[in-house]
Amino acid sequence: KLYAFSILLCLLATTISLKAQTVSYTGPAVAVPDNNAAGVNIVLPVAGVGTIADLNFRFDIGPGACDATPVNTNAAMDHTFVGDLIFRLTSPGGTTVIIMNRRGGTRENICATLLDDDGGFPALSTITSVSGSTVSGNFAPENPLSAFDGQNANGNWTLNVSDNAGIDNGSMRRFSLI
Repeated sequence: KLYAFSILLCLLATTISLKAQTVSYTGPAVAVPDNNAAGVNIVLPVAGVGTIADLNFRFDIGPGACDATPVNTNAAMDHTFVGDLIFRLTSPGGTTVIIMNRRGGTRENICATLLDDDGGFPALSTITSVSGSTVSGNFAPENPLSAFDGQNANGNWTLNVSDNAGIDNGSMRRFSLI
């Protein structure tokens, strides 16, 4: 009985030690070309993580207030018409998922926003167009991030951001894979 109890404790300790790992983009702000469907690629190297059990994507904010002010350097993505933007995430294995597709309409900037397909959050399609507002909160991504489950997380991830209409522009500043 003591042997079985030791095995159970060992399994429990192994299970408890598992925790989410976060890898964040910390490079410079990347300007997104205006009215250019090809967009811009931002590479995020990941090392020492292993196999993906559940991936979430987070738009991170800076140290100050994030609001709808144009060119707000605390926004994850500063842009004066968020509804122009498409975000595509590609794994090191080559799987691509469109995580946000022209949502938010006239909202300005993306602040603290988590995309999680397992959290029971509302779909991105529920975001209405409210001028003078930011995109922030917890949402289910446009397409399931579970497409990455079981893949090796290590290697170069690519976030492609494209601006698909003219006049408005902005920069991608920070994001994380969890």
